[in-house]
Amino acid sequence: MKKLTRNLLTTITLFVMPLTSIAQTTITLTIKNSIKIDSVSMDDVSNTEHYNLPYKDTLRFNFRKREIDCYNIKYYVKNKRYKEQLWLDAGKVIVNAHLTDTAKFVIDTVLNSPFYYHKRNFLKNVAVLRKDSAAFNAAVMTELQSYLEKTWSMYLAVDYINYNQNSKSNLVELKTVLANQKKDLSWFMFHQIAVSKLTELLKDRNFYIADFAFVNRQGKATSIKLEDHDYYLIDFWFLDCPPCRRDHMWISENLDKISARKIKIISISTDEKKHLPEWNQYLSQHKYDWDNYLQARNKTLTTHLGISDYPSYVLLNSKGEIIRTANTVADALKPFEIN
Repeated sequence: MKKLTRNLLTTITLFVMPLTSIAQTTITLTIKNSIKIDSVSMDDVSNTEHYNLPYKDTLRFNFRKREIDCYNIKYYVKNKRYKEQLWLDAGKVIVNAHLTDTAKFVIDTVLNSPFYYHKRNFLKNVAVLRKDSAAFNAAVMTELQSYLEKTWSMYLAVDYINYNQNSKSNLVELKTVLANQKKDLSWFMFHQIAVSKLTELLKDRNFYIADFAFVNRQGKATSIKLEDHDYYLIDFWFLDCPPCRRDHMWISENLDKISARKIKIISISTDEKKHLPEWNQYLSQHKYDWDNYLQARNKTLTTHLGISDYPSYVLLNSKGEIIRTANTVADALKPFEIN
């Protein structure tokens, strides 16, 4: 048994050493805290590398990254998981942070990674442009082209797509720009999201909703028919989605105004049928009595429409044709000036 253990340890050592020796990026994480942290893990957003360590004041994570990438820091306090996401350069990066009394992760300084501050400042500056579509698109497109061969460009592409999902000409422009990308970034998570969503949005996405199966509040299979309304707003959501819940409050507060414009709300949850009791409890507790369904598992509308962000809204006319998509209910109903 001792010999077997020794051989096993040797094998593990041989397996670990090459990973360390080929590390191109070392992220040293220092966390000051007044509450007990159980463990800390770190992975790249595409989940190609994942490392979990017992908590110490200073932790060191070795990655095989040679350029800018996006990382998730996950930490556990009293068996509850928290997460912080940050973009960093390759190299020897030092992240100094602390936890608040509520376990919130606060970054104090980041050393040897100028891109961390570039990204933060860019998003802060571009946020004020969102009400001016021309200025916002110009700023994002300029930044995207500057980083076309970097992973950051694909994050920007996703943001650009979400913002312009009702402008086919702008989406075609983005597709043309991305076609000039010489580097293969297909492994990167945001690349996969961007390409998938862009492809779906540029397709003819009309559909016949009666072709899809749903589950009603009694747990029985059913279908949805569109009749007697000028418009239908399809709300795609799930229970553990805070922005979905916030939008439901807005819908509830404005339901009379929405109905007055002959718009019917149809909410479709992507939660599995096993969550039927919790789903029903949530709807009953808040008195959300508009049409609510669970999505059946076999042939899903979200897959057909390429929906991966939640909440997502699809506005249909009386013929069932898609006339607008959005990621907030206020944006989806913007043409109707409901406030």
